[in-house]
Amino acid sequence: LNAIKTHLPAPGSAYGRATTAAANMLLAKVYMNAQVYTGTAHWADAMAAIQAVIAGPFSLAPKYRNNFLADNNTSPEIVFPVVFDGLHTQTWGGLTFLIHAACGGSMDNNAYGINGCWWGIRLKQQAYNNYDIAAGDTARTSFFYTTGQSVNVGSIGDWAQGIAAPKFSNKTSTGGNGSDAGFPDTDFPMFRLADAYLMYAEAFLRGGGGTQSQALTYVNAIRERAYGG
Repeated sequence: LNAIKTHLPAPGSAYGRATTAAANMLLAKVYMNAQVYTGTAHWADAMAAIQAVIAGPFSLAPKYRNNFLADNNTSPEIVFPVVFDGLHTQTWGGLTFLIHAACGGSMDNNAYGINGCWWGIRLKQQAYNNYDIAAGDTARTSFFYTTGQSVNVGSIGDWAQGIAAPKFSNKTSTGGNGSDAGFPDTDFPMFRLADAYLMYAEAFLRGGGGTQSQALTYVNAIRERAYGG
């Protein structure tokens, strides 16, 4: 990764291509886990790679959900996407699966810009219970679909068991549809700036350098967006 970085496009210059920022993000992840695999920690190296990613030209998307919609190619937060296009990169896997399979039961497939539901993906109860539903954790759970769904999952073959949580959609941020109802335009955000912010905080806490105030600023920026204040 270090050998190829100087030969890659600059961040922000080639959407969908592996840029120097993508290389640094992957490098940071390798360094973050180095002690597990090699016995030698590389926290300072991880911090250096993380700071290179954060240096730009990325910023948090004002709305978290916009990172997972059909026009997420306009999100300023995505460091490296796996690009999908309804007309030119058609596949039954990828985002086609993730969007269609998260829809079922009484859900309206048109609400997600697709031509049908596959009745597949739901949340485990352990995941659902991590959200503070009783306290009105609506900013993060607004896309959950609970009508006719139980929280607990006793049988994965019963669609009514488990909360539907269609994280991705073939709708745009302005409510329009993707270019094809069968194959979404939504890109998969492999690396996002929010992840780099959290990695900065961990690398700092593990002795990789940086500052506590900066780590707190990054974590708070993500929390404030998620909770609406």
